[in-house]
Amino acid sequence: MIRPSGINNKLRLVGGSLTFIVVATILISVYMNARSKKDALIINIAGRQRMLTQKISKEVFYNIHKYSTDFRIINSSMNTFENSLSDLINGNSAKGIYPPQNEKITEKLNQVREMWIPFKKNIMKLENNLEKISPNLEIFTVKINKILSLSDNIVKKMVKNKMQGKYIDLSGRQRMLSQRMGLFLKRYLRTSNKEDFAIYNNAKNLYNKTIISFLNDENVKKIRKSILLVKAHINIGTVFKVMQPI
Repeated sequence: MIRPSGINNKLRLVGGSLTFIVVATILISVYMNARSKKDALIINIAGRQRMLTQKISKEVFYNIHKYSTDFRIINSSMNTFENSLSDLINGNSAKGIYPPQNEKITEKLNQVREMWIPFKKNIMKLENNLEKISPNLEIFTVKINKILSLSDNIVKKMVKNKMQGKYIDLSGRQRMLSQRMGLFLKRYLRTSNKEDFAIYNNAKNLYNKTIISFLNDENVKKIRKSILLVKAHINIGTVFKVMQPI
């Protein structure tokens, strides 16, 4: 099981590394533009490096917030950045690119390479964490939808059996609580915010407390089977083992 704190820490590292790389590539682009106005190809490559770091960052945030595990754009951008960086440092005669003749440019390029290595490493770790979380998230989504459906069924049965308003109100609240659990657990997965987990946990405890009160109530015997079915699905040891507090 992957804790969201792992993803959050990787995201901070990626963000910090990205800031340095963007600044460095901007400086290189400006410096090359001043020193090599006639070499449009090199200037274009240096400028594209800046765009690629921004593109990688955007795709990382998209994958996290959309729970996507499609890393094709990220990996393609990283490969292009890495190959272009190698061309700028070492030259590539086939492309008409030659190693920089200025020590300051070489120094800046080497700084970018030093920052790129941990940046890429953190991106790869982040991808690995997202891949591990994705199956758990899918399972959770299916189960929370099932709980919502079963909760809705209890409300309908209480109405059909003309039970007192307090029971219908409580069962209606159960539907809201199941949605609340789903919303804040997903938010916690994205943000690692302990307040989100606390809200989820409170909703979960209140949901269970109401289920237990129904099972111990003589007036609810007519729909006891439906409530037991919900309790089987709401078992905290299985359904909500997707996430634990930090």
